[in-house]
Amino acid sequence: MLNKTYNKPDFSIQLKKTFFKIRTKLNIIQTLKEGEKLGKNDKNEYEIYSNGYGQQLFRWWYSENRETTVMYLDEDFSNYMKFLDELCYYLEKDVLGIYSVFANQVKEYNKELIAKLYILKETYRMGGGETINIVAKIDSIILTLIDFKDNVLKYKEKNETKYSILKNMKGNAYSSD
Repeated sequence: MLNKTYNKPDFSIQLKKTFFKIRTKLNIIQTLKEGEKLGKNDKNEYEIYSNGYGQQLFRWWYSENRETTVMYLDEDFSNYMKFLDELCYYLEKDVLGIYSVFANQVKEYNKELIAKLYILKETYRMGGGETINIVAKIDSIILTLIDFKDNVLKYKEKNETKYSILKNMKGNAYSSD
């Protein structure tokens, strides 16, 4: 079905729904401040533990620690990375630019997410104790989000070149001579 305003086919509604669902889960990370840590509640939703004297007690009481936070991040961002991989699959073949606006929205969301992940990383790094696993997990997530941004730019450039070639071929008859 064509969208009359932009004259481009509508992109996959399922892909957009998946992004909305993931964003809903990860949006709380966007509110992180220096010194705050993540945990999850009984509904498997992220919670923020504010920086202060009670933070360590609350995290201990609810069995929250760096290892569980690594597990949460691994699970949720693995799902997000699958979504990004799927979007890249479509972007790679997107000669008409159907997915480019959506990919840019995702890229901007990732940019904001990266900034907050750096804050979370610094909170754990400065907190003392064993930080290698959680810092490595956060770094891995950040690098993957940066890779997505680079891929979006690469696919856009390649597809613009392909589109230009196709556009120039219009009307030219193939000759076997």
